[in-house]
Amino acid sequence: MDVTLLDTNSLKIRGKHAGLVVNPSVKAAGDAVLLLGEMASDTSKVEGQRLVVEGAGEYEVSGVKISAFGEKSELAYEITLDGLEIFLANTKTLKKTHDAKRECQILILYADSLSDQSLITALSPSVVVLYGEKAQELAKGLGKDSSVSSEKKFSITADKLPEEMEVVVLG
Repeated sequence: MDVTLLDTNSLKIRGKHAGLVVNPSVKAAGDAVLLLGEMASDTSKVEGQRLVVEGAGEYEVSGVKISAFGEKSELAYEITLDGLEIFLANTKTLKKTHDAKRECQILILYADSLSDQSLITALSPSVVVLYGEKAQELAKGLGKDSSVSSEKKFSITADKLPEEMEVVVLG
């Protein structure tokens, strides 16, 4: 699985069989569009899209299972992709949905505000991928400032998950 920063608040999550574009703001190819909160997005920028998730529910595209929950303006997602359990949210939604989620292997978090770190550690992720204006600050708050890498793209497979929580900042 690859997570690539497309723009300040836009990502592409690419698996072996499908690509998911989060809050599209630039041209990209993908099978599905996922919208997080009220950030500016333009779904017409995604070529090849077959699904736009704008509300709570269960979805599937090219073998990727997507569960969206929350309200339209504040959605969070549980995604099963390439054998990985992924939780995708922004920090504000993370606070509001902390009772609804379970543990995950990969947490992808749009850092639009500083979050209570215990909400992140409660998910027991192997990898935390942060992006957004508060990503560096949030990484430091997790006590991982010495081991934080900052890159445009992050790749991982289920058999390469670290034993100790790793924090990646996309930027």
